[in-house]
Amino acid sequence: MVESAPARSDPTRPGSRSAPVSITPGAAVELRRALAGQAGVAVRIWVEPGMHPKALMAIDHVTARDSPVLVDGIPVIVDPPSLRFLEGAQVRFWANRDPPTFEVAGPNLPAVEPPPTTRPDSGTLPGVATAGLTRTEREERIRSSWKKIYDPEIPMNILDLGLIYATRWLSDDEIEVDMTMTSPGCPVAETLVKEVEAAAHAAGGVATVRVSVVWDPPWSPEKMSPLAQRQLGFL
Repeated sequence: MVESAPARSDPTRPGSRSAPVSITPGAAVELRRALAGQAGVAVRIWVEPGMHPKALMAIDHVTARDSPVLVDGIPVIVDPPSLRFLEGAQVRFWANRDPPTFEVAGPNLPAVEPPPTTRPDSGTLPGVATAGLTRTEREERIRSSWKKIYDPEIPMNILDLGLIYATRWLSDDEIEVDMTMTSPGCPVAETLVKEVEAAAHAAGGVATVRVSVVWDPPWSPEKMSPLAQRQLGFL
């Protein structure tokens, strides 16, 4: 499990300054163990941009261009281009995964789905069946599935782009969806509509999905989520 109390940068140590990330106590223990006995190394954290941006970390040698900061006594390097993604992020350690692993999560990073299995002696994480779920819970699953659908012209998923305007339940087995496109001449509008329908069928157990492409109000960058605006350079 992951401890929730983070360790922040230590301003009392020489050369220390504020860090954009925090480290949970459990992750701090594992990082100190990994750094023990190694001189001139630090924990480097960076984000690989693209359609599926991902935060990564590694034990790396400190170069002359690096400016490590101390987070609870642990030297951390955050590459400057990644700062906009890592503000408020947290380094976590999952001891119950197979294999045990670190994770960097934060408000400006796409949500990381848990792996399908944990340690063999912990069993498998069961899938969530739609039977017995409320409409709100089913809609949350549907919206999560829409985050896996990407606009082919803009490297961002359609939900964070703000292309889904509204979802209305007509019954437990039928929903209406209002969505838009980034431009009226979008060449893949039909494909995106089919993907939205298929995702709602699969994730929410909805028999009938009616998708309407609307143009009022017209789409604009202001409709994007803060994550999308930050990733695409609007914040």
